[in-house]
Amino acid sequence: MKHLFSIAQRVYIEHTDAGGVVYHSNYLNFMERARTDFVRLCGYEHQKTSVEDGFIFVVHSLDIRYKSPLQMDEEIVIALDIQELKRSSVTFAQYIYHKQDMRLACSAAVRVCSVSSRTLKPQAIPVKIFNRISEKSTANSL
Repeated sequence: MKHLFSIAQRVYIEHTDAGGVVYHSNYLNFMERARTDFVRLCGYEHQKTSVEDGFIFVVHSLDIRYKSPLQMDEEIVIALDIQELKRSSVTFAQYIYHKQDMRLACSAAVRVCSVSSRTLKPQAIPVKIFNRISEKSTANSL
């Protein structure tokens, strides 16, 4: 499975319920970590960019599907692809796999929007970051 970007992570007790199974909202935390690392590679550093460029990314919507439970101490792979890139939003296709056999544990479509860090109103993604995301997604699709 080739994806635009992926990171590895271990499941810790803090991610699980009393039965040692990952609590449903923690799948979103794993996906957030992968998106954050990816957009950082594209030039987006939250603190710096919100001040200098006056924008932040916020989650607009998501559609998530749970396939196979993750458990404590398990190693996982969190991956993403760009599903759609627009001037003021990016929709990520995201996946979490059991690292041992690369079986799909969870998938989601997560749309993030660019908003002004001052007014929280929608605005275009700054050109330099938009171009880097576009370049990375185009290079991956070749």
